[in-house]
Formats: sequence, C-alpha cells, structure tokens
Amino acid sequence: MKEIRLDLKPLMRKAFIMAKKDIAGSQEKQTGSGKRQVGSRRAIFGSKGVEFEKFRDFVPGEDAGRIDWIASFRAKKTLIRIYSEEQNKDILFFLDVSSSMSYASHDKLKNEYAAELVATLSYALADSGDNIGLMMFTDRLSNIIPPAAGKRQFMKIVRELTNPIYYEGPCDFGRAISQLMNYQKRPALVIIISDFLGLKKGWEEIFKTFSSARYEIVGIMVRDPLDDAFPPGHHIGQIVISDPFSKDQILMDPNRIAEKYKKYNEEQLEHIRYMFHMTQSTFIVLHTDEPFVEKLRKVLFRGK
Repeated sequence: MKEIRLDLKPLMRKAFIMAKKDIAGSQEKQTGSGKRQVGSRRAIFGSKGVEFEKFRDFVPGEDAGRIDWIASFRAKKTLIRIYSEEQNKDILFFLDVSSSMSYASHDKLKNEYAAELVATLSYALADSGDNIGLMMFTDRLSNIIPPAAGKRQFMKIVRELTNPIYYEGPCDFGRAISQLMNYQKRPALVIIISDFLGLKKGWEEIFKTFSSARYEIVGIMVRDPLDDAFPPGHHIGQIVISDPFSKDQILMDPNRIAEKYKKYNEEQLEHIRYMFHMTQSTFIVLHTDEPFVEKLRKVLFRGK
C-alpha cells in the first residue's frame, strides 16, 4: 500500500469554524464560577435523550437551581443531579481500511477521503473535552488508538492514519464489530466509516447486538461513484475486473450489465440504510467526488 495522502490544510479552517460555531458554542455555559464544558457529545451529535446518571456534591459557586433538595435532605449534604448530557464520553472512529477502500475512479482513493474525514472531525472535536479514539479494521481490528482528549490525541490519530502498514486486507465487518464490543466496555459514540462492500452473511444480527449495547452509532458510507453505477455513455467494450479481497478476475461487458449493476447496488444501499434506521442510528452517504464538511455539519452538528 502506498503512503496515504491527507490534504488537510484546506479542511482545517472549515473544521475550526465548525468547531467554534457548533461545538464550543453549544457546550460552554455560564456559571457563577465562569465557563464550563458540558455534554459535548450529546450537544454535537443527535441524542437519544438526556438521562439521569448520578448525584455529586454541590460546589459553591454553581447554579443552586440544580440542587436536588430531597436527595440532599436524605444524604445530609448538598447534592446536585448529573445527567448523561453532562458526561464527557468516548467518541470512537471505526475506520474500514480493507482492500476495497483502496480504490478510486478519479484522484481520491476512498481510504484517503475517509482518512481526511476522520482527521477533520478529530480536529473539530479536539477541544470538546470528549475522549477521541480510532479503531482501524479489515477482517479484525488492525490498529487501536485508545480514547483520549486534546490536540496531542489529534496529532496521534493523523500519524496513524497516514501509516500504510495498516491498510489493505480482507473484510469482515461483523467480526471487527465483535472485537470492538469486547474491547470497548465504556459507553461510547461509535462513528463507522466504510464503503460497506464485502459484507458477510449474518452481519445484520451482529449489528443488532452491537446497537442494543452501550453504544450510539453513526454510519458514514464512503463510496466512489463507480461503486454505484457505470457512467452514462460508457462504451469501452469488454474489460477484466478483479475482486479486491480474493483477487479473482472475471471478463465482463459493462454495457450489458449496467442496469443490473445499478439496481443491485441500490438494493444493497437501501438494505444497509434500513439496518441503521431500524436501530435508530444515523446514516450518511458520501461520495469521494463531493466535499464532506458542510454535509457533515448539517447532519451531525447542531447548526444551520
């Protein structure tokens, strides 16, 4: 695998604006003692609701309106309620680096596009107070950066994203998810970035188990335009294509199978979309010939 090229400079300013407008603005609130960060994970991404987590001791200078007087009377000390919105959580990028991601019909490989996407979101979230982690997978977890907060973590993620040793290999989405569940015991927001090609039979049941556990899920499908359909007016005759996982080759005529190819891909996309919908998870489709910053901001971040 050649070195992964990340063209981050044009994205960083947009990510910085996105972070300042949609992250910091929504999570910094004034208290008697100044600013504090709250609930960046749920303030940024779609929330399943605000839930009570625990009580903690009241600190002088905090908003007295948050005191739970009944609980304080029972405990004989002043307590406030802490909700899930106020807990800094883990955000895990679950990145597909299998062989099908090393494809491009133009100048941007899917894995380069996906790596830029992860790097941009990591940069935008670096000051949120949340712990950001990265898991790269093929038919297993091939690289793990444990969740941590801060700009140093962002630099570590970028360094790993550009390392070619982690790329290429067979794909087993279900097995990789199972390994993720065994590794990540804490509640987390998991952002899956994949082309969702090469899914093995039975992945749906594993995904249902995954979604019913302790995770919130965002799926980002990264596709090359030719993953969906052949371009119109394609008259190049017979060609040889290779399976990115097995390296098997077949001779085919794109003109004869164009409609079936398009229909098959549409059906696969709708099935994957349905699986995310039925598990109440967010699902986004991106193509490597389109910019992603604005689309992600409108879908994932609270802001117009």
